[in-house]
Amino acid sequence: MRPNFVWFVSAVLLPVLLAGAVQIALAQAAPSGPKRTYVWSAEIVSFDTSAKTMTAKAAVTEAVAKYLDRFKPGQHIMLVWTADNTGPETGPVRYIEIYDAMKGSNVDQGYILPVEFLAADAAARTITFKATVPADAVQTLAAIQPGRSIAVTTPMRQPSETAAITSIEIPDRSQPALPKSSETHQEGSAPPRAR
Repeated sequence: MRPNFVWFVSAVLLPVLLAGAVQIALAQAAPSGPKRTYVWSAEIVSFDTSAKTMTAKAAVTEAVAKYLDRFKPGQHIMLVWTADNTGPETGPVRYIEIYDAMKGSNVDQGYILPVEFLAADAAARTITFKATVPADAVQTLAAIQPGRSIAVTTPMRQPSETAAITSIEIPDRSQPALPKSSETHQEGSAPPRAR
């Protein structure tokens, strides 16, 4: 009776267990569908071809404009864009935090973008920042004149210190990327929740 049991385990159960283990390994290795992305708009200020970095200016909400003075040039920060539930495009920056504070809270997913702070204009409600761009966007950025609006597609997940950017385009519409000074935004300045 003992040899039959060993034969049953080795001939029947072992292949079933191995097949299950292979399916689990393949399921874990397979990509979990397309990456979620969002689109943010800004005005191109300059582009450094050799460093593959762009300097851009983006709108911030009125609430954010009130605390822009706490950031210093060269500081690593995280921008949080205003979500638009009707599409992938975002509104102005609704929250800014020191990069290390956001990472310390385990926030690496959402309408976020890690950048280097360069300057801010609270009266105009704008922030100027530097971000690394992918190699395939170099040609596009080199052809864009300063002052033009750009639409940047970015993954929702930002796992590293440098911004992950999928693509950069010149929008077809002729709308400005920055709000007029008479516009007001009612967005709050509460920090985003980890997802």
